[in-house]
Amino acid sequence: MVTLIASLLIFGKGSLIYRYVPKYRDKKAIQKEVQLQKWYTVDLFKRSMILIILFVLLKVLITYKETLPANYQYIIDLLPFAILYSFLDIVVSHIGAAGYINTRLFLWFSCINMILTCLLYILKLNNISVSVSDIIGVYYVAYIFVIILSMLAIKIQNIFYRGLALKKIDHIDITLTKKWRMHAIKFFQINLLFSLASYIGIFSIETVSHIPGSIARQPQVGYYCSIMSITGFVTILDSFVYAESLSKISLINNSDRSKKSFNELNRKASYLNTGYAVLSTIVIYLFSKKLLLLFGEEFSNIQAPLIIISITRIILCMTGLSAEILSENGYQLITRRVYVQCIIIYLTLGLILCYFYGLLGLSSAYFITYSYRCIRLRKYVKQLFAIKPLGFF
Repeated sequence: MVTLIASLLIFGKGSLIYRYVPKYRDKKAIQKEVQLQKWYTVDLFKRSMILIILFVLLKVLITYKETLPANYQYIIDLLPFAILYSFLDIVVSHIGAAGYINTRLFLWFSCINMILTCLLYILKLNNISVSVSDIIGVYYVAYIFVIILSMLAIKIQNIFYRGLALKKIDHIDITLTKKWRMHAIKFFQINLLFSLASYIGIFSIETVSHIPGSIARQPQVGYYCSIMSITGFVTILDSFVYAESLSKISLINNSDRSKKSFNELNRKASYLNTGYAVLSTIVIYLFSKKLLLLFGEEFSNIQAPLIIISITRIILCMTGLSAEILSENGYQLITRRVYVQCIIIYLTLGLILCYFYGLLGLSSAYFITYSYRCIRLRKYVKQLFAIKPLGFF
């Protein structure tokens, strides 16, 4: 939910930064980069103010009417967090696009460690289960900490030429902002489709579990969520190992030298990422029963769906850059078309297979859909750019 709201706030600007900043740095067009910084800062500020006003109004409403379910209250409490997440995503994206890869990795890594450390301390000190409100508080502390850290890194290394300033907005080139807005809308559509796709699984199993005669049952909704939590570790290194490749995608041109350089860079990243994904899947397979028992005794019989989704995540790791390569080089329509096809396939197969085979059917639909996505995107990248998004094929 937070990432979905953040996508609405960012409106494709994270991807926009990766596309334009390297070009401006490469051509030393500093003024255009400064204008881009001003434009997306002002635009994000406006959207954030709307969200803050909405948050305050909803909190006032809750104060007078305490009949709202707890889950809705938690979502409302996460609205300001979505602003922090959006701001951090834009800042860290700019740092990565500007070529400060190690700084970007350090910031994200410190963020993850901060969250995990806080959670562990809460568990250790209280020796009881952590409430949702406690977890929300931990996330706020973690992201505020990393934003402060990001600002310090930007100041010390002088990463932004003028910083994220709201000054002199009247000097923004109207022609450029129209061009950026047009591209931002395309990136936003892709980001939104990607975010929505992550909800199809939970929607399918939740819907089918209420249909008479279905194999799927209500408890399987929880099983599905636990599987997605565990398999998240398979792709956890994606943003780390592909960071340098991402910063160079927009500089790919028709020269053999640029393609060879990118292929070499991507090959190393793919080996590392895929190796980790395979290793983590083996660990999940060997310790699947113990991992699932962490969620409860009744979770111990869902090893097969867990392994299927883990294997699918390996495929996603191997072709992780295909969509970015197409989108960053102006082929957002192709990426969008493939994503829409995948949503239709996943929703259709998910509902049908989940009805007859339950969680096993849904995980099979997940495997088929994302295998199709990887094959299609990789085919387009090879045809258009003659580069290897898979790294070693």
